[in-house]
Amino acid sequence: MMKRCKRGLLFLLTAAMMLLMTSVVSAKAVFEIETPESCGAGDTIEVKVRLQAEEALQDSDVFLVYDKSCFEFADAEDGEHDASAGTVRFRGDFSANSFGQEWTATFKAIRSGSAVFSISDKWVQDTKKNVVESSAEDVTVKITANTGGNTQTDETDTEGTDGTDMYIRANVSMTLHLTEPKEVPSCFIETTANINGTSCKAWTLHEKMQEETDYGASLADYYALYGYTEKAEDAAWYLYDEKEGTFQRLLMLDNVKIKQTAAEDAQPQEDAAEEDSEGTTVFEKLTGLMIGVFVLLVIVIIVFNVVYSRMEKKSRAKFMEERRKESREALMKKRADERNAAMQQRREEKPEKNESQNMQRPD
Repeated sequence: MMKRCKRGLLFLLTAAMMLLMTSVVSAKAVFEIETPESCGAGDTIEVKVRLQAEEALQDSDVFLVYDKSCFEFADAEDGEHDASAGTVRFRGDFSANSFGQEWTATFKAIRSGSAVFSISDKWVQDTKKNVVESSAEDVTVKITANTGGNTQTDETDTEGTDGTDMYIRANVSMTLHLTEPKEVPSCFIETTANINGTSCKAWTLHEKMQEETDYGASLADYYALYGYTEKAEDAAWYLYDEKEGTFQRLLMLDNVKIKQTAAEDAQPQEDAAEEDSEGTTVFEKLTGLMIGVFVLLVIVIIVFNVVYSRMEKKSRAKFMEERRKESREALMKKRADERNAAMQQRREEKPEKNESQNMQRPD
């Protein structure tokens, strides 16, 4: 019984180790964005999102992020468009033993400049229901002014001096209304920016922000602004490129720790990003849980071995004592039988001797 219990615990330990190795070492997947290197203002381009994996896939979910100031969404094959966020969502629909999929969306260039297409909130799962580690790279498209066309210029308009009614019109397709944020990221430093001749409250990006996202340019060329394009309840952070005069929504703030503070008293905290515990992924949590289970099983096995060894030692001693007792009893019985046999033999020999003596006696 004890041996069966020991084998069962060893089996559980082996299964836990295999599950832990499966969780930590998983297959990888790559998202690729395919676009033309350049196009002209007014042109329509196709943007392909391609997923390739090392193992057969079961499910996936990914967002294609585009620059709303430079491109206008036209159509998407099996995609869900969110105009306010500037994203197109693609969900995987994999057949048996499928190692990838491709989606297509079309966009119309509305102004000259440089626009970035990127991947956000990617999630991939294989046929074994394991989360697959995935990667993606951004793609930049250069938009040139068509011959004879008109290049849109930036305009600035203000109302009031407190910043609540101020708005900036970057181009005819986007107007950013500035408003006071309730929360300020700890990696922002408050300052005053001069945008197209108008002074307004803005924030510069701390150098820690560069570690989170590679902008491919100097941080001094960017300002962070808080505002909305249509509804005040949809206010969000935007990144203003001073060189190109364009806006882009700051999606990476989902992974940056937010500090509750008054807007006029916002102070940077350099170590906030390092102390962030909210960015822990589900994969890391599962890995930590499996490590805890593994350690617990090791402790259980050690304790079981100690208890089992002591019980086995006592059982062996008891068995040897019973064997010795049985041996003594058998030996004593054998000796008693031998004595009884000897006595019986002497009793049988004695009458014969007496009879022989009687036969020699004279009449």
